[in-house]
Amino acid sequence: ANWGRVRGEIEFGQHTAEVEALSLNGVNRALISTPDKEVTTNMVNVFYDTPTFFGPIRAEFGAGIGTSKIDYNINYNVNPTGPAIEIPTNSSQGAQQLMVGLSGRVLDGLELFARFTQLTIEDHKVERYNRTTGTLDSTLDAEYDAQTITIGARYVF
Repeated sequence: ANWGRVRGEIEFGQHTAEVEALSLNGVNRALISTPDKEVTTNMVNVFYDTPTFFGPIRAEFGAGIGTSKIDYNINYNVNPTGPAIEIPTNSSQGAQQLMVGLSGRVLDGLELFARFTQLTIEDHKVERYNRTTGTLDSTLDAEYDAQTITIGARYVF
């Protein structure tokens, strides 16, 4: 009987998100320039691919663990006239992800696939500096979760 297959992959990911609005304690803050947050991940993933059905179609289920680095580049004014606050934190954290998708062989060794991924990074601390006075203002608790849909092709040997 065909029990499907198990496969592994090493994944490097880069995610960048612009911060379009910032609200702290229920108050919208005035952003300075174009703040963003970059997340880099290094993951080891393991998948179980079901036997084929409806011809060449397979379902895939996966899980991954690894590391992440989050770079914050956020500057804002507490109110329109200041003081200016900077969140320049770089944080390295553990990361986990779960994946589910479909794939189908189109040529010998070539598969097309579509996958949904839920990435979760461990909670971390974010430092907030008062640029006007040059002092540490506070340390905040932060979370990062991301959902991604990937469509692509892969060579299977």
